[in-house]
Amino acid sequence: MSITRAENLRERIKTVDLFSEIESDLPRVEAVIERALDTTDSLVKEVSTHLLRAGGKRLRPAMVLLSAKMGHYSLKHLLPVAAAVELIHMATLVHDDVVDASMVRRGLATVNARWSNAVSVLTGDYLFARAFSMLAAVGDPRVVQIMADVVYEMSTGELQQMSGSSDLDQGQADYFERIRKKTAVFIAESCRLGAVLSGAGEAQEMALYGYGLGVGMGFQIIDDILDFVASERQLGKPVGSDLRGGVVTLPVILALRAPARAGELVELLAQKTLGDREIARVTRILQESGAMEEAYREATAYIMQAKSHLVSLPNVPARRTLLSVADFVLAREF
Repeated sequence: MSITRAENLRERIKTVDLFSEIESDLPRVEAVIERALDTTDSLVKEVSTHLLRAGGKRLRPAMVLLSAKMGHYSLKHLLPVAAAVELIHMATLVHDDVVDASMVRRGLATVNARWSNAVSVLTGDYLFARAFSMLAAVGDPRVVQIMADVVYEMSTGELQQMSGSSDLDQGQADYFERIRKKTAVFIAESCRLGAVLSGAGEAQEMALYGYGLGVGMGFQIIDDILDFVASERQLGKPVGSDLRGGVVTLPVILALRAPARAGELVELLAQKTLGDREIARVTRILQESGAMEEAYREATAYIMQAKSHLVSLPNVPARRTLLSVADFVLAREF
């Protein structure tokens, strides 16, 4: 599938409410998140309100709920886990913003920009603690273990990204391993959690994990493409933020293999500071070298792999929704 075909797919998908099957359940997840963050401490309350106002796609809680539709769906049992999953996601973003020195996320000032790095780090710790307390209260040690493993994988992925900062010699295998840990494992385990909590069985657990892993890989690759081609309004942060911060993503790795443009690209990336003009030049090279299209093909391959895992699952409405979610990942604008 090409980027042009993705635009056509986007026109078709955007008229469909992807999460219509759980549209009455997601607000209840949101309510649990709000209650979990409710506190009499004025600073914690202020920061929490700021984070909630920033919103988010709530993709991971949705994956928990949709995957649980493959077994016995008990919303009461699922709510604290779905909410905790989102709190962990929020915690990682708050910490990431400190590491990356990000000033804007989702169009709002980051916690570190509005308050301080110290407040950000402690807020992230608070969110982690609150989330794992909720997971422990479920009474299933496996649920806690799954999410502890997610945080471990994400942390090692972030450390790998940090150690490879501005390294133009890294290859596709390095990139794929990093995004598997940073992004894909979390989405995969969110799907697995839904299966575990609904008693769906080991075969379905593994199928949903495989689906989530493919969706997560495709999601991150598309994210890395959009970092160059979407607008600042769509991204909620400056265009080319990753590259400005020394993060070398798949489009750049692929363009560096194009002999006709690699020298020009290396010369650009050698500069200590990349401004808007330099980012625009890099983007043009990525497009003209075919790197963008090649990166998109890689994302498509992962999404197709993800969808193949759904074949063995029960033919229920949630399976069709998961197929649509996979298509949406390729078609999304931000």
